[in-house]
Amino acid sequence: MTCPPGVRCGGIMWLRSEPIMQADHCFVCGKNNPAGLRARFEVSAEGTVRTRCVGQEEHQGYPGRMHGGVIAALLEEVAARAAGTRAAGADSTVRELRVRYRQPVPLSVELVARGRPGTTGEDAAIAELLLPDGTVAAEARLRYLAVGSPDGEAPQPGRSWPDGHAVVQKQPNSRMCFVCGTGNCAGLHVRFYERDDNRVLARFVAADHHADHTGHVSLAAVAAAMDEAMGRAIMIPYGEAIWGVTAELSFRLLQPLPVGVELISTGRITAERSRLFEGSGELWLPDGTLAVVGYGRYVKLDMVALGGFDPEREEWGVRPD
Repeated sequence: MTCPPGVRCGGIMWLRSEPIMQADHCFVCGKNNPAGLRARFEVSAEGTVRTRCVGQEEHQGYPGRMHGGVIAALLEEVAARAAGTRAAGADSTVRELRVRYRQPVPLSVELVARGRPGTTGEDAAIAELLLPDGTVAAEARLRYLAVGSPDGEAPQPGRSWPDGHAVVQKQPNSRMCFVCGTGNCAGLHVRFYERDDNRVLARFVAADHHADHTGHVSLAAVAAAMDEAMGRAIMIPYGEAIWGVTAELSFRLLQPLPVGVELISTGRITAERSRLFEGSGELWLPDGTLAVVGYGRYVKLDMVALGGFDPEREEWGVRPD
């Protein structure tokens, strides 16, 4: 149970339990968003921000596990609130988020996410996600870079599709995945394609319930779609024999993304070893402006052989456009 405001809990004095800058339909904190996490936030006198939430079936990646993109959005939210940037109006800067995944995050259990201001000049804030037994399942670091600085200089706009590379084939979708689940009414319904340059192409339209507190596409939708595009690149050389399980994600958000328009993302493998592979990705606005660049590191596993994915139960297959 969340500690009442003004009560010392776990050695920390929590000052209030009402959400800070809540938007009714925000994917993370919106109380009227049936597809969201409906997180409520507390802040301590020392500046630590905490929230508790429970992931539902529509928030899954692999069955029974919360999608890495949803985890990234939750950690970014507590980190940004801890950094005080919501009130400071730092939306004009480039955001960089790095997430390291340490443990699978189950659904239907109470999770605790907490963020605190950074202790170095580089990190605006750091955050972590705790399982019910206190195990740290994921960690994140958030940076804000002023546009025009060497680190914050936005790459030049460009187009990736159509750009002369042909689509070779379409990849399968599942039933309830937050990203590709065709039966998930809260999901993104992303379509994935393999191109002749060994990149995965992802196309999707974010809906209103995928927005953040500003009304733009939330980090949950951005991170989830790009994570899948990079992770699915392993299917080009291996088919369905090898799956990618996310170990680390990093995103640099250069431009806000509107809801209700088709967004295009690509992902490719940049390095591969016996047990791991790395990937990079980009996401573009409809006018060709580069909005997000990303990096991912993945563990190579056979999820079907391990019993973590039942293709028949999950209705895994290629659907026509």
